[in-house]
Amino acid sequence: MNWRVLIFWFGFTGTSLVSAGQINVQLDNDVVFGTDRQYTGGFEVRWTEDQIPVVDALLSPFESFLPSKNISGFKQVDQLAVCTELYTLQQKTEHGNEAVSNSAWTHIDWRRFYWYGKNQSILDFRAGWIGPSSGGRQIQDGVHSLIGNDNASGWDKQVPDQPTLQVGFENRHRFFSSENQHFKVGHSLSGAVGSPQIYAAAGIGMQYGVDMEAVMSFNRLNHLIVPEKGFGWLVFIDASVRYEAYNAFRDGRLFVNERTSLKPANDFIPSVQYGAGFVYNKVSVVLSGSSFGKFYREQTEDVFRFASLIVSFPV
Repeated sequence: MNWRVLIFWFGFTGTSLVSAGQINVQLDNDVVFGTDRQYTGGFEVRWTEDQIPVVDALLSPFESFLPSKNISGFKQVDQLAVCTELYTLQQKTEHGNEAVSNSAWTHIDWRRFYWYGKNQSILDFRAGWIGPSSGGRQIQDGVHSLIGNDNASGWDKQVPDQPTLQVGFENRHRFFSSENQHFKVGHSLSGAVGSPQIYAAAGIGMQYGVDMEAVMSFNRLNHLIVPEKGFGWLVFIDASVRYEAYNAFRDGRLFVNERTSLKPANDFIPSVQYGAGFVYNKVSVVLSGSSFGKFYREQTEDVFRFASLIVSFPV
């Protein structure tokens, strides 16, 4: 049994669901925009329920700074997620684009959403692994084999094996809603500490939905609020600016004086996500695009883009 199986077992063993929930399956890939660089692909499964015991056990001790759960309209839901993110890092040189390294981050997330008044808060823990043991090379080679492409180069220069632990928090405030609640606008403040990232971010987002609502998490679509039956649809956009103090792929391991060829870094990184989707009888499909500014000065493109397909269904 390898470490990935152990993490998966720890996250899900003993979980009893108290009500019907939602599964989100998300696929990310930059091939839609004609690139195979930076964040090049990912696969994530998210499970959202009213309460998940293992999430409650981990996060409840950290809730003392949140508003009382006795206030009118308070609601919370829990989420477990398993994700692998693939990175193909390149930089500009006088000889053209040069592969720096391929790396992957596989992690399990424990997350709780809180709603009170016009606010949504998120408490987020992510534990995982970066490096050869994360399984990124095997996943990318398998995908390339299925679509008839050659195996990707660069995996001989992976970031060294290292565990990761990251804690994050976000608060989103809805400051405008149309009378029929179809159009909503809100701003957000978020941050995370640990590895692989330490950052603070501010953003603003809007959505228009009929019998369908997007729940955002750290300026990206997370899951959906949908009707019991029937058809609904939505469009959304969310823009943010992140101050990134540390990134393991760019800066090397924490507490280790590692030199990487991806410095100097860009501290402020703008991003935007936009998309549209529909739901029919609780099964939904959303297609979105994401754009990011440069994470480091010699990045091969000024604006990096990737697309996401999110399919959701009830459990």
